Amino acid sequence: MVDQISKQYISVLSEARASGLLHHAYLLVGSLQSSKKQIAENFLQTLPAYDRMHCTLEDKENKEETRTTISIDQIREVIHSLTRIAEEGKYRVIWIDPAEALTKEAANALLKVLEEPPAHTLFLLFSQSVRSVLPTIASRCHILRFPLPTRKELSSSFDQMRSTDIYAKMEPLILEDSFEKLIGFSRVSVDDFDGIEYTLEHYIHNSNNQNQYAHALRSYLGLRECKSAYKNHVTKTGCVDLMHL
Repeated sequence: MVDQISKQYISVLSEARASGLLHHAYLLVGSLQSSKKQIAENFLQTLPAYDRMHCTLEDKENKEETRTTISIDQIREVIHSLTRIAEEGKYRVIWIDPAEALTKEAANALLKVLEEPPAHTLFLLFSQSVRSVLPTIASRCHILRFPLPTRKELSSSFDQMRSTDIYAKMEPLILEDSFEKLIGFSRVSVDDFDGIEYTLEHYIHNSNNQNQYAHALRSYLGLRECKSAYKNHVTKTGCVDLMHL
């Protein structure tokens, strides 16, 4: 289902560009970060030419450091760049990720540009959910939704992971037991979260960060957020059954 939706979006975007109906702003929503970004990258490859500016949490001067918000200064830099006349036939792509990290001031500044977008400018905003984005910004974007994989798709992905050489070297019993508990929403401990997250991170790393199955599993389970919610739930209620979350 996830792959089908991805192909559908690529087709829709390509047809919109070919017919001159490409919208100036798209909000890509969902937990599967790798799917959203891959679709965006694939679509950009269909453009004849483009320049791209990033508004992200990465610190340009120190790439090992990350910010917690996207500031108004970052948006102002983008706005300033858009005052220059675009080269003929070249798109200007503004990549904003994650959109929910925009400060209130940055979001309001961006809103003004979205209301009167310059020609041949394409805004790509990425977010976990529409509700996390300022409503006035979301309303000016075409929204592309990326649903989580179904349990059937997730189980199929896990089966494919099992057949790899990397997986066989990772003490898979830890992951097997944790996965069965989590996918079934049965009784689980914090150690289960730690075990499956560690194993998936190790798997992704050793797959050169390209394995879609590990990414899908990790995104679907939302391990960091789920672990935090689970710990709070246990603390408040003493109940260790995920069905009550």
